[in-house]
Amino acid sequence: MGFDTLGGKLALVGLTGIVFAVLYMLVIAIAVDPRLISADWLIASGVAGAGCSYLIYQQKGII
Repeated sequence: MGFDTLGGKLALVGLTGIVFAVLYMLVIAIAVDPRLISADWLIASGVAGAGCSYLIYQQKGII
């Protein structure tokens, strides 16, 4: 799948956002307290990861 199409861009950014969210939740669970993990934080960190990765990929010229 090429990254020049809208579907390719969404897939790349979405998968990066999901990976960021999972890693963020693991860090919170290990370093702080597992009781702090909730669906709200998972969604928020996924959206934040997708937004940051979009800007980084755009700056690097990948998408």
